[in-house]
Amino acid sequence: MMVFSIMIMGIINNYVYLPVFYELQLKNPVDYLAIRFDEGTRRVASIFNSIGLCLSLPLIIYVPSLALTQVSGVNLNVIASVMFLICVSYATIVRMGTTEWLNAFQLAITVFALVIVLFMGIVSVGGVSRVWQKSMEGNRLEFFNMDLNPMIRCTFWSVIIGNTFSWLGFVAVNPSGVQRFVSFSSISDARRVLVIFVVLAILAKLVSCFSGLIMFAKYFYCDPLSMGYMTHASEILPYFVLEVASKCPGLSGLFIAGLFSTALKYANLYGLRISSVVQFQHHVRSFK
Repeated sequence: MMVFSIMIMGIINNYVYLPVFYELQLKNPVDYLAIRFDEGTRRVASIFNSIGLCLSLPLIIYVPSLALTQVSGVNLNVIASVMFLICVSYATIVRMGTTEWLNAFQLAITVFALVIVLFMGIVSVGGVSRVWQKSMEGNRLEFFNMDLNPMIRCTFWSVIIGNTFSWLGFVAVNPSGVQRFVSFSSISDARRVLVIFVVLAILAKLVSCFSGLIMFAKYFYCDPLSMGYMTHASEILPYFVLEVASKCPGLSGLFIAGLFSTALKYANLYGLRISSVVQFQHHVRSFK
């Protein structure tokens, strides 16, 4: 169902948001609020935008820090603190042009590690058919739950509507995404890139969901949390990687490097850089 929400986001962005932002050549979508309404509305929106970015940064840093804790045994708080200092230094020192090349390299590491772990996970479970069978037995493949009850976690309506707005916020009105789209020489080029992004996002989502099904099939008869192998359910991913990669030296380290690369990219580009620019333009410079 999430795949359809990504498609809907792409259609809405292509016909609603992208033409407006490209025509106005806005580097920050929050600036549109000043044009449409007033400066006060823009400041309020930029404050909430920065708060959201700051709240998301700890979550981004937590995942790779937790994985490294599982491997090294070093305290989680120590690793998270060091990780945050690295992100701040990276965002401060590295130039934007260099950052783009590093982002491409980090993406390659992440994709390679994810594909290898996914392949070895399928082999350890017993094949794709085995994964699908256990997922069906565990009721993990419910596609069309049309219940209108908002208290149910996953229904057709909550997934389609909720994820559509989430992806619009992440792509259509995200300062980083808007800057990339408006930087193209023509709007047709920007639309082609949007199509490529939608396709790659769908593939990434399918791989992510299938990885979850692999872990479910892997531990169908034994729950590592209830058996005391983990202290929290959030540790399931690094635990799975360490178990699957135990026969392949270096794979667990490669996967952790992929997690750190993703966290470094997101924290640097979407968090620290964008938040700093927004705060400077909309709050600090306005009081000069």
